Amino acid sequence: MIASIGSFQQRAILKALTKKVGQPVGGEELMTALFGFRKVKPKYPRSVFQQTMADARQKIEEFGWTIVAKRAGRGGSVYRIIPTVAGAV
Repeated sequence: MIASIGSFQQRAILKALTKKVGQPVGGEELMTALFGFRKVKPKYPRSVFQQTMADARQKIEEFGWTIVAKRAGRGGSVYRIIPTVAGAV
C-alpha cells in the first residue's frame, strides 16, 4: 500500500506508522521520520508536518485506513494508524 501512496514525505510518515499498526507513535518520532534525512529543515516544520499528516490521512482513507491523533502530556500528540473497514489489515 505505502509504495503507491502520495509524496515521499507522506510515505515516510506512513512507513513509521505501519511499523506499529494500532499502537501510538509520538509526533516527534514522526517528525524525525519526515525530516531526519534533511540537512536543512523547513522554516515551519510543525506546519509542514501537520499538512503532510492531513494529506496522508486523506490518501489512505480509500484503502480503508485512517490516522487518529490524541493529545499526550506536555503539548505533544501521539498518532495511530488503524483500519476503518473489516479486512483492511
